[in-house]
Amino acid sequence: MSTVIITMIKSKILFDPSYIVGRLENELSDSPDNIGNVVYDTINIILEYTHRKKVPKEMENIVYRMTRDYYFINKYNSYKKSNGSNSGTENEEITGDVKKVKRGNVEIEFEENKNITKINGTNYNTGTINPDEDIILKKYASILNNFRLLRW
Repeated sequence: MSTVIITMIKSKILFDPSYIVGRLENELSDSPDNIGNVVYDTINIILEYTHRKKVPKEMENIVYRMTRDYYFINKYNSYKKSNGSNSGTENEEITGDVKKVKRGNVEIEFEENKNITKINGTNYNTGTINPDEDIILKKYASILNNFRLLRW
C-alpha cells in the first residue's frame, strides 16, 4: 500500500491500521491500494456520521466490518473480476424474482436483480454510478450512535 494512503488513514484514526488492512487483504484477495482506498472512504463515512475528528480504538472492529460491507456494496469485487479474463455476458446466469407469468403458451419473465447484493441476509441495491452511503449507515446506525457526538 502506498505511503500516502497509510498517512491519510493514520491521520484519521487512533489505532494502527495494519491489522484491518492486512485482514481485509487476506479475506478479499485484492490489491493493497484498493483496500486502502476503501478503508479511507469508510473512515470518512464514520467520521461524518459520528462528528468526530478521529476514529477511536474501540471502533476498530466496526471499521473492519463496515469496510468489508462497503467493498461488496460498491462492487469492488466485480471490478477486479471484470478486469480479468473472460468478462463476457454469454455465461451470466439470470437471477431474480418472477416479474410476469403467462400460462397460455407458457411465458415467464424474471425481474433482473444484477444490481442487488445480499450481505448477511440483507439485500442492497448496488452498482450505481453514485453509490449510496446511506446503505451502510442504515445497517450500522445503532452501533455508530453509541459513538456519536452532539453538534451545537
